[in-house]
Amino acid sequence: EEVESILLHRLPAVCIMPRGHRLAAKRTILAADLAGERFVSLGRQDQSRLLIDKIFDDLQVPRRMQIETGQSEVAFALVASGAGVSVIDPLTVFDQRDDRIEVRPFKPPMTFSVWLIVPRQQRPMMLLEDFTAHMKSELTRFVQRLERESAAPGRERPS
Repeated sequence: EEVESILLHRLPAVCIMPRGHRLAAKRTILAADLAGERFVSLGRQDQSRLLIDKIFDDLQVPRRMQIETGQSEVAFALVASGAGVSVIDPLTVFDQRDDRIEVRPFKPPMTFSVWLIVPRQQRPMMLLEDFTAHMKSELTRFVQRLERESAAPGRERPS
C-alpha cells in the first residue's frame, strides 16, 4: 500500500434532537429511548451506520427511518430543522454550534474513529510525528471537555 492509516482517537457518539424535544430532559439518551422516533440516519456507505444499526437491531429497538444522508453535517442540519433525531460524532456538533439542537451522550457506548491517512514514502517523519501527537492530545482534551460539559446541568453541547 502507498498510504498508512494512523488511528488518532475514538470519539463517543452523541444523540442530537431538536431543542425542546421530549427526550431533552434526560441527561443520557439510551437506544431504547429512541424507539419509534423519526430517525435521521447516516448513509449505508458510512461504516458507523453499520454500528448504529447493529446497536438498535441487537436491542430490538424500532426506529422510524425518516431520512438517510451521507454526511453528519447534513444530518445535523436536518435535525435542527425538526426532521427527527440522530446519532452522530461530537466533532460535527462542535463544528456546527446551533441553538436549535440539544445534544446528549448516547448509550450503549459507540465510538467514531478519527484517522490520519499519510503517504508511506517521502514524508517528513519528525513533522508527522509531532502533528500526530498534537492531534491525539487535542482530541483527548476535546473528549474530556465533552464529558465535563455533558455532566454539568444545563449544558447541551460543547462550546
